[in-house]
Amino acid sequence: MRPHARKLVLGGAGLRLLGQLCDPRCGLDDASGGPDQHCAWAEHRSASQAAGIIVGAPLAVWLLHHIGSRQLALAACIAAATALAVLPMTPGSLAKAVERLVLGIGLGLGVTVTEYILTARTAQNRRSLVIALYATCFSGGAALGPAVIFCLGTGAASYLLGVSALGLAATALCLGDLRARAERPEAPVAVLHVVRRAPFAAAAALIYGLSSSGLLDFMGAFALQCGYPAEDASLVALSGLLGVLILQIPIGSLGDYVTPSKLLPVCALLTLAILVAVINVAGDLRALCACVFLLGGLCDAFYTVGLAALANRVPKAQLAAATGCFVGFCGAGEIAGPLVAGVGLDMAGAGALILPFAVLMSAYGGVMLAWAHRAAPLTLPHRG
Repeated sequence: MRPHARKLVLGGAGLRLLGQLCDPRCGLDDASGGPDQHCAWAEHRSASQAAGIIVGAPLAVWLLHHIGSRQLALAACIAAATALAVLPMTPGSLAKAVERLVLGIGLGLGVTVTEYILTARTAQNRRSLVIALYATCFSGGAALGPAVIFCLGTGAASYLLGVSALGLAATALCLGDLRARAERPEAPVAVLHVVRRAPFAAAAALIYGLSSSGLLDFMGAFALQCGYPAEDASLVALSGLLGVLILQIPIGSLGDYVTPSKLLPVCALLTLAILVAVINVAGDLRALCACVFLLGGLCDAFYTVGLAALANRVPKAQLAAATGCFVGFCGAGEIAGPLVAGVGLDMAGAGALILPFAVLMSAYGGVMLAWAHRAAPLTLPHRG
């Protein structure tokens, strides 16, 4: 990997650490009120942050062609740092939700510019591997967030570390050979145009958002519903995170040799099989952890392979707009995921958490297999 790509990957990891550190489910916000009230506000603030990412993604495309990638990266970090600095000093849940919206916009700006530069400056026959390294660093940041909360608590030290991580991310991003000049302007690209050009990649972004926020993030709750104690439920949740960390690079390497039109339906059908297995082995902790480990790697594969497929499919002149659409689809999935999972758990217990995602995977895998002969020419495997 080129040096500037390594710095961009590290910058992305810092942004992910910031986002995960400020996730309400990590407990960084004040827990005012009873548990039910706090959970309701936490979900609301999570939705606010995801909505900010959706707003930030298209805004990043516009800014990229007016101020350049270096200035955009700085603007993203300043916006996120401002929201993070004000967050602990603001009373009231509504005000915190507004600040999380601003934080999400900053994260959306940073993630979009980072993903655009990575995909634009990486050779096609190495693109999936580079994105997998980037996704692995993202997951590393996601792992550090709860660890920081556990070690430092929810006081000023955690916020200070978050701002420091953001500063390091800004430094890495700006040292990553970003251009001070504006990118070449391009014709406006509608969301439906991106969907028509690469429908399987757009759907993969939605599935990634849904499965990461609504399936993997709720596997600990699934274990609690199955009767496991809190310690074992934490182990189940950790297994999914380890799967993301360990399996992304092998999947990304495979994505450089196999067309996404073949790899994505395989990932969907394997995920479906594992979801069925999760229901059947729910009473065996070791088998459940093994299934969740595989589930973590496969769910994040939709991001890795989907983003590479999108970059391979759209013309380079439209890559910035297409990347913004991809990030927006991920944010939309992250909003819907907890709603789907939470309603299922409240209404029908652990089994209802798995059912909607199993239906989603079977539908996506079936459609992709039916269209495989049409989608195969759209992207090329590794030629080197």
